[in-house]
Amino acid sequence: MSERQTILAGPNGHKTKEVAELFNIAEPTVRAWSNEFADYLSLDANPGEKRTRYYNQGDVRVLALVTEMKAQGKTVEDIHASLKAGVRGDVDSAIEASQQRPQSLEQAMMFIQQLAGRVDTLETENTELQSQLTEWRDKANRLQGQIDADAKREKLTHEDVIALQREIAVLEYKLEQATKGGDA
Repeated sequence: MSERQTILAGPNGHKTKEVAELFNIAEPTVRAWSNEFADYLSLDANPGEKRTRYYNQGDVRVLALVTEMKAQGKTVEDIHASLKAGVRGDVDSAIEASQQRPQSLEQAMMFIQQLAGRVDTLETENTELQSQLTEWRDKANRLQGQIDADAKREKLTHEDVIALQREIAVLEYKLEQATKGGDA
């Protein structure tokens, strides 16, 4: 554990602000990551509304991996897969990754190109997902139409059965009356 981590750690662990400072990220980001990756964190890292979050060293290692992988441009799914496989981050490496800034115009341009490529990929994925969502909505609407038609048919059938039962009851009554009249 680095000297910086030791200084930041309180008796209950790290608070949200301390973790944010440790990794050079915003407090809302720490909270969002805590919610997203809650399955890999202690209960103290997600204690519920209006309660102080405390991150133990295991939690800090989880957030270190998130910081490292985010700096590498990895997706949330990639991070979940790594965490599920038991991978945890190196806190000092994550701190370095969070503090890296492009040193030259060339590095900045390469970074921008990487981001542009990622944006293109995400836009393509979004278009595909929107298309799939539209297909699913259409299918859901068709199925709802079938359900409504089946329900209407069933209702008519049920009403028909009731009407026939009434007719049968009337005919049975007339038959009974006719039988009694014929016996007299």
